[in-house]
Amino acid sequence: MRTSPLEKLYKKITDVIEKKPTVINDIKRKLKRIVRDIFNKFIADQNGYCSRFRIPTSEIEKILDSFSIPQSEITDAFVEEWNLPHNKHNMYANPFYHNLLILYMYGVRNNDDSLAKDALSIMLFRLWNGRLAQAIQYCDKDTMDYVVNYMGEGRHLWKKYKTPLSLILDYFVPTLHKKYGPEIKHSTDKLKLFFNQSFVRLKQILYQNYAPAIKAQQDLQLLQQNWTRTRDSLTQVFQVNVQSYQNQRSLMTPQKQQETEQQLMVQQNSILQQEQLVLQKGQSIMKPIRD
Repeated sequence: MRTSPLEKLYKKITDVIEKKPTVINDIKRKLKRIVRDIFNKFIADQNGYCSRFRIPTSEIEKILDSFSIPQSEITDAFVEEWNLPHNKHNMYANPFYHNLLILYMYGVRNNDDSLAKDALSIMLFRLWNGRLAQAIQYCDKDTMDYVVNYMGEGRHLWKKYKTPLSLILDYFVPTLHKKYGPEIKHSTDKLKLFFNQSFVRLKQILYQNYAPAIKAQQDLQLLQQNWTRTRDSLTQVFQVNVQSYQNQRSLMTPQKQQETEQQLMVQQNSILQQEQLVLQKGQSIMKPIRD
C-alpha cells in the first residue's frame, strides 16, 4: 500500500522527536507563548469584532526548522497530497498553515490536546484576519458593536461570543478539534477537509449570518469617507475666506463688512446642513439593521 506524502513527512518528524524529545518540547513552549502574546495584544486593542490578531508569521514559518527538514520539502508533501500548485499566495499551499497542521496532527496523534489546540488557535487567528479583511475592508467598531449586540436571534454565535477571540477559543477550537481530531489521529485523508472547514466556518460567520450588516457598514464607511473629503475641501475654502475677510476688514465700509459676514455665515451654515444630510443618510443606511 502506498504511503501518503504527509505520512512520510510525519514519520521523519517523529523519528527526530524520538531521538531528541526536547525538540517538540521547545516548540510547545513557543506555541504557548505565541498564543499568550496574541491573546494579550488582542485584549489591549479593545476593537471587538473589528479586531485583527497580531501574529508573528515569520516565527511560525520557521517553527519546524529544528527538525532540519527544508520548508520546501514540507510544502512539497502538502502540494503533492492535496494536488496543489506551488503558490505561497494560495492559502492551501502556504507554509504558515502547513507547519501548524503538522503540529496539530502530531498533537492529536500523541494525545496532546494542549499542543493541538494551540496550533489550531493560531491557524484560526490568521484565517479570521483574512476573512475579516475580505468581508469588511474598513471596519467601524461602533457599528460592529451594534450589530453584535442588537442584530440577529439569540442562537447566533455573535450573540453568545462577544469577541472573535472568545468565538475562536471557546467555540471553534473545541468544536473543530472534537469533530476532526479523531479522524486525523488515524489518517491524513481528512486533514485538507479539516483545514477547509476551518476556513469555511469562519467565512460563514461573516458572510452568511451578517451579510446585511456587512453591506450596510461598507456603505456607511464609503459615505463617511466621501463626506470627509468634501467637508475638508469646503472647510479649507471657508477658512481662506475668513482669513481674507480679517485681512481686509479694516479697509471695508460697514455695509461691505456686514455683507461679507453674512456670506461667511451662509457658507458655514451650508457646511453644517450638508453634514446633517450625511448623518441622516447614514441613519437610513443602518435602519434595516436596527429595525
